[in-house]
Amino acid sequence: MDILARRGVRALIRDIESASLQSRDALEQLAHIAWDRRLRQFYELQGLDAVYICISKGGGLSAPQELVLAALGACENIASTQAKVMMSQDPSREARTTTWDAWASSEMLSFIITYIRERRSTAQTSTTAMALGVVYHLTNDPGISAQTLTMGLHTVCIDLLREAARDSMEIADSSPAWLAMQIINNLAMWPANKTFLLAAGTVDAIVSFSKISALSQGMRMAICTSLAYLIGSKEDKDNVLLVTEPDTIEHVVKALRATIRGHPYKDTHFSVWELLAALRNLARNDLNKPKLATKETLQLLLRSIGSKNLGEVELASATLLELSFNEAARSHLRSPSLYARQILSNLQRKFHGGVGRTIDQLRWALSQGRPLPSRHAHMHGEATAGHVMISYSWANKSTVVRLARQLQHAGLPVWIDVDQMTGSTVEAMAEAIENAAVVVIAVSHDYKESANCRLEAEYALKQRKPLVFMRLQRDYVPTGWLGLMQGEKFYYDISAGIAANTFARLTEELTRTVNVTPRASAGPGCIEVQGREVAALAVHDVQGWALEHGLGLAVVKTLADKSVDGQYLQELAGAVRDPALLSAAVSLQSGLQLPSLRDGLALARALQTVSECD
Repeated sequence: MDILARRGVRALIRDIESASLQSRDALEQLAHIAWDRRLRQFYELQGLDAVYICISKGGGLSAPQELVLAALGACENIASTQAKVMMSQDPSREARTTTWDAWASSEMLSFIITYIRERRSTAQTSTTAMALGVVYHLTNDPGISAQTLTMGLHTVCIDLLREAARDSMEIADSSPAWLAMQIINNLAMWPANKTFLLAAGTVDAIVSFSKISALSQGMRMAICTSLAYLIGSKEDKDNVLLVTEPDTIEHVVKALRATIRGHPYKDTHFSVWELLAALRNLARNDLNKPKLATKETLQLLLRSIGSKNLGEVELASATLLELSFNEAARSHLRSPSLYARQILSNLQRKFHGGVGRTIDQLRWALSQGRPLPSRHAHMHGEATAGHVMISYSWANKSTVVRLARQLQHAGLPVWIDVDQMTGSTVEAMAEAIENAAVVVIAVSHDYKESANCRLEAEYALKQRKPLVFMRLQRDYVPTGWLGLMQGEKFYYDISAGIAANTFARLTEELTRTVNVTPRASAGPGCIEVQGREVAALAVHDVQGWALEHGLGLAVVKTLADKSVDGQYLQELAGAVRDPALLSAAVSLQSGLQLPSLRDGLALARALQTVSECD
C-alpha cells in the first residue's frame, strides 16, 4: 500500500473529525477512495467510521437528502466490491475479511437500516433504494445477514413485497421492491436465518409478490431460489413452491448449466454456489427427486464436484447423496457413461473431513452396500456383536453422548459415532449396524434432513434390525421417509429432558433386546436436549433456540439486546429451577440498581456463601 496515500487518508479523516472539512466534500472524497485498490484495506478499517462522523455532523437521520446519498455512495462502493469478491470464492467457509468485521462493528450499518425503516414511506425513493442496495451487498455475509434480522430488516422487506403485490406495481430493476426481494433471497440463503424468516411470514409475502404479472426473469429466479431455500425440502403435495413456481427445478438447473459455462441465465446473476445451495435443498424433498434424477442434472453435479471451490464440491456431493435415494438417479450414476464411480474414487483420495465422508457415503450407496476401503474411525464403544447402536444427527451430539454414557452405566454395550469431524468411515457404520442387537433412532428435524442419518436408518431397516424411536425435539412430528419409517410405532419422548421413569422403561426395553443383566444405575442424571452444549452457544444460537421454543420476536430481540449467550442462558435456567434465588436476584438488581439480572444472580449466589456468623 502506498505510504503517501495512506497518510492522505489519515489526514482526510483528521479533517473530518475536527470539522475543518465540509461533510459533503469529505463524503465525496471517501467515495473516491473506496475505489482505490491501494487504499481499500486501510479504508475498510477507518473509512466507515469517518462516513458515520460526516452523516452525524450533517444531522443524522434528519440530514439533507443529498448528504445521505453521498454517504450511501461511499458505503456502496466498498460493500459491492467486497460482495463480488466473497461470492466468487466460497461463501460457506466464513470467508470474512476486515470489511465484514468493520461493517459488523460500525454504527453506519445501524444508521442505514434505521433510515430504511423510518424513511421508506416518504417521497425519497431514490435514497431508500440506495440504502437497500448497500444492505443487499452486505447480506452476502452470513454474520451480517443474521445481524440485520435482529434490527428488523426482514420485516421492512416483507412489507415492501406486500405493498408491491397489493398495488400490482411494475417492478423496475433497483427499485425498493426489487431490492427487497434480492435481500430476502440473500437472507434465505443462510440456513441459520430460516427459522426467523418463516416465523415472520416471508413465504406468504413472496407468494403474493410472485403473482405480479410483469416480473423479469431475474426476479422470477430470485423467487424460485428463495422458496427453494426456505421450503424446498418441505414434503407436502400442497407445497406453495410447487404451485407458485412449478418450473423451479427446470429454471435452477438451466441457470446452473449456463453459470458453469460462464453465461448468465436470462440476465440473472447467481453464483454456482447459490444455485447448488438451492438444488441441494430441493433434492432433500422426495417429491422433487424424480425431476432431478436426469442425466443432464447429474452430469452438472458431477462436473461441480470437481470444482476448485470447496463450497461447491461440498454442495454438489451432498446433492448427489440426496439423489442416491432415488432408484432412477442411482441407475444413471451406476452407468459407465457418467463415469461417476471413477470420479468419486479419485476424489475420495483427495478429500477428508466432511466432504470426504459424504463422498465415501455416496460411493457406498452406489456400490449397493459392498465393502469399500476403510479409513480410521473413532467411535464411542466397541462394535461388538449384540450392542445398542444409536443413530443420531450431529446437531444432537451432546444429548446423545450423555444418554449413551448413562446407558453404559446401566450395563448396556453402546456404539455411537463421536468423531464425524475427522471422517468416520461409512464401512464402520455398516459394520456397527450389522452387529447391533437394536438400533435407536434419535428423531428430530435435523435427523430427517440429514442424508447421512437416512443412510444409516434405511440400512438398519434393510438389515431387519429392531428399531427404537426416541424423540429429541418438542412437538416434532416426522414426515417423509422418517415419518413412513416410524409410522405408528411407540416412541420415547425426551424432548423436555429425560425423566427417571422414561429412562427406566427405555433401559428395560433395550436390556431385554440385547439380553444382558442390568446394573444398578443412578438414573439419567441431568440430560437435557440441546443441539450443542448449552454453555457453548453464541448469542445468535440462543436466538434460534428461542424461536424453536415458540417464543415471539419481541423475546428474541430482548435476548439479542441483552447479549444472552449460552452461559447466561444456563445461569437463567438454574435460577428458574430455584425460585428463591431468582426472586433474590431480581430484588438485588432493583434495590442496588445493578446493571443486569446476571449481576443480581452472581451477587445472590455469592451471598449464599456468607454464613450468619460472618
